[in-house]
Amino acid sequence: MTDLIVEHMVPVWMIVTGLTVAGVAAVLSLWRYLSFKPAHLVLLVLRLLFLALLGWCLLLPARQRTQTELIKPRFLVLLDTSASMDQRPAGVTTSRWMVAQSLLREPWTRRVAADCLLDVFTFDSEVRPPVTLAQASTNTPQGKTTSLRETLRKIAERHKGQSVAGLLLLSDGLDTRELHSDWAGEPSPYPLYTVRLEPPGLWESEPDVRIVSADTPRRVVVGWDTKLTVTVAGQGTRGLPFDVRVMENGGLLESLPSQLPDEGGSREITFRLPHPEVGNFTYAIAIPPLERETRTNDNVFSVNVQVIDARNRLLYAENTPRWESKYLARELKVNKNITPMMFIRGPGGKFLSYGERAGMTLDMTDEQLTLFKTVILGDLDADMLGEARATALVKFVENGGSLVLLGGPAAWSGKGFAATALKALLPFSRPGNPPAIAGTFTASLSDEGSAHAVFTANSAAWESLPPVLSIFPGAKPATAAMTLIEAKTPEGGTNPLLITQKYGQGKVVAILTDSFWRWQLNPGRTRPYALFWSQLIEWLSPAETTLEKYELDLFADMGDLYLGQSIALKTRFSGQEKNPPAAAKIICEIQTPENRHLQLTMAKQDVSVSGRNYPGYGTDYAPQAPGLYRATSWVEIEGRKIESAPYSFFVQAFTPENMPRPISLTVLQALADGSNGKFCEPSEVDQTLSSLKVTARQESRLDFRSLWQRWWVIACLMALLVVEWIIRKLRNMA
Repeated sequence: MTDLIVEHMVPVWMIVTGLTVAGVAAVLSLWRYLSFKPAHLVLLVLRLLFLALLGWCLLLPARQRTQTELIKPRFLVLLDTSASMDQRPAGVTTSRWMVAQSLLREPWTRRVAADCLLDVFTFDSEVRPPVTLAQASTNTPQGKTTSLRETLRKIAERHKGQSVAGLLLLSDGLDTRELHSDWAGEPSPYPLYTVRLEPPGLWESEPDVRIVSADTPRRVVVGWDTKLTVTVAGQGTRGLPFDVRVMENGGLLESLPSQLPDEGGSREITFRLPHPEVGNFTYAIAIPPLERETRTNDNVFSVNVQVIDARNRLLYAENTPRWESKYLARELKVNKNITPMMFIRGPGGKFLSYGERAGMTLDMTDEQLTLFKTVILGDLDADMLGEARATALVKFVENGGSLVLLGGPAAWSGKGFAATALKALLPFSRPGNPPAIAGTFTASLSDEGSAHAVFTANSAAWESLPPVLSIFPGAKPATAAMTLIEAKTPEGGTNPLLITQKYGQGKVVAILTDSFWRWQLNPGRTRPYALFWSQLIEWLSPAETTLEKYELDLFADMGDLYLGQSIALKTRFSGQEKNPPAAAKIICEIQTPENRHLQLTMAKQDVSVSGRNYPGYGTDYAPQAPGLYRATSWVEIEGRKIESAPYSFFVQAFTPENMPRPISLTVLQALADGSNGKFCEPSEVDQTLSSLKVTARQESRLDFRSLWQRWWVIACLMALLVVEWIIRKLRNMA
């Protein structure tokens, strides 16, 4: 439908009156001053045409057209291109991939495409851009891993806000990135249609158990206990129990029974590993072969654990969880330069420990505190801390330990740290202990802070600090204390936020805000919260004089991999001297399961540690055989061989993609049920999708086109004026 509208703001009668007066004036001027000669009449006509065209422009006419569009919903197809799609038992000619391809050639594709916008995506480890049905048929199932859950999430995110009639998933349901299948019941924004790509009972129920993964810290502190979490899977067990054994350096450490349903499944088993001695320990997890089990090379898994006597252990004790403790705990866990032990007060007032250690409690005895270099106290009042702990902490600092008083409303109250023996080492006094005040306070480094070692390493990062939302006011720094960060108060004064002082042989740091965690949410490119804690802990750590001049640290991007994958091994200098001589040649030596020794030259590259980049070296290695590998990096400098601690990784013989096993009916059925879709047999797909009730949405759109703001209108106006001017000039008319 098309309408002619005018958009002028001036009343029509005013426009008509003005044009009429101008036209009458033109006619009267001709009659009064000129004769009715042809040339004069031409001038009159030109003037009247100009006025008429000007009036058209003054009315601002436009054409309004209402267009109704039919918006079709989308229908999505996800085609799994991982290697497991080509699996089939011996003697079977049709694979899952062949069934999926045949379904894409059925008539439902034409019927659905007539009512919907049909988008086809292929995926394995990553989801790829949409392709046509013809292009999908040219793919081959060669993906080494399957990220089914992540792919479904990405597809849902990509089509958020769009109308989607449904999604057909052509996959075997085997997600090699997920150890469990409970995620499949998560809700979906549209129906999911899944298909049984192989007939039931196709796979002979041959007994098979395997170790999927073994997760434990690879570098621990002597005396600490750690957990070894083993994931086992299998099928055809007839529900009979089997043993999962852990052997340490060849000797049996522990054996636990486990069971799996006959139809298949997985479960986790947890072992506790004590580490009473320093050294390198190999733990082999093994499942004795079941009766009639033929695939036994996945029944063994090995991990290597290095037990060290770390210099820099850190203890963090906190009251009930809060935002500050949440973000601080994250930073402590990712900091590779420390070994944290955390106690957080849980339900019922009991303290829960993270980073378990045999015999370690929150008693903070003199003997226990000798194991740590730094202690952080959270929002603990005098009763929770206790006088015995406070006295032990004062002695700990006197003997060279570092104490961070993170504090909080309870700790900085009159019944907090100041009511214990810690009062002797507080770097400030607060008469009356006023409560915290809330607001938005501008934070900045003091003159002492700008020159302090905590902030000079990355001085540019501290030029503009994010604000804080709370301060504990009234603090008066002690004579020997230094204020490093301060905040402006509403009255125009300043209030200390970070105060430090030496006490005995140790250091004390007090933080007078409980909103530093807000720095983690800083939208800028810098990460001031992580940088602050990283540099503060580094300053509180043992002096560099206690380190060797050159030390090497070797690490990698993974600890377990499958045959055919490669591992990125990286190393950096972590001693007093961070830059070796230019001619230094860094070697990565790898000991294979066959006891062969390979030497790889490491190239210069940046390495990331605790979120920060350091100059380092790296090399990639692709194992050629399954088993446990042991790597070390070394370099010869000044006639000495500098060698890193060993790093071990285990290579499994079979990837989950090429391991013969049936499709995951549990995942496929859960995906369909949880999304109000349908789990189909291949013969049901055509009828199910052809009978989809799809409703297209009508959307009206108004299209405005100006009828006066056109180039030819402006050109005509100018042309009329130019022609009139030329005639007047030729006739010597004013």
